[in-house]
Amino acid sequence: MDEIAYSRRKIKILFIIGITFLNAEVPAGYTSVKQCRCSDIDTCSEELQKRTLKCKKEVQCTNILNRIGNAEKIIACLDKENDFALKMDTCVKNKIGSLGCSNEINPQNLTIPLIPVIPHNDGSGIDLSNDDTFVAAPAVSQMQGPPELGQFIMCLEECSMVEPLNIIPKSHRSKRSPVSCAFLMKCALAPPDEKVNIAFKECEKEYNFNEKNRAKESCECLKNAGITSLSCIN
Repeated sequence: MDEIAYSRRKIKILFIIGITFLNAEVPAGYTSVKQCRCSDIDTCSEELQKRTLKCKKEVQCTNILNRIGNAEKIIACLDKENDFALKMDTCVKNKIGSLGCSNEINPQNLTIPLIPVIPHNDGSGIDLSNDDTFVAAPAVSQMQGPPELGQFIMCLEECSMVEPLNIIPKSHRSKRSPVSCAFLMKCALAPPDEKVNIAFKECEKEYNFNEKNRAKESCECLKNAGITSLSCIN
């Protein structure tokens, strides 16, 4: 269920893949930036979460879901997944501490990939090929469900960024910018290591998590909410 994974990344902090090179040279297509500070990520994420809760009720976003089903029920399904994702994050953090960010005052640098052009819903784009200060997030996996689910997530992102966040640099205070705090603050989150993977597995056991069963349950929830085009197969 890729559409569920897509919704999860909205509430969870989107991981910008950090690649650490032993060689001091930065490869073409990459840039070296500071690792995100946990205090900044927490402040930004908390504010975006509040805004998202409000934006989910905005007509311009709910109308997108009403085209494929019952908006209120669909949002309830997505909220259920988001709540579980937050529980998992909290569980992992309780076991190992920070996730991807640093508690240091001056974090180390990470080397991450650049993306030259960011397309928008209106068909326009921002050329970032000559902007070596721009830090881009990895591409999001394609959804198997209706495109309206992705459009709804994008609507939430744009809505939540109408008003600037004080913690985000002025040059990136735009409703067109993705809501990822790491993305907007031009910092990077370190990729999960073996310790993180082990913690996730432990938390999955604690919550009796079964990927196939949960995907099927989520699919059936969305289908009952009116998205009849979904095929919920084990």
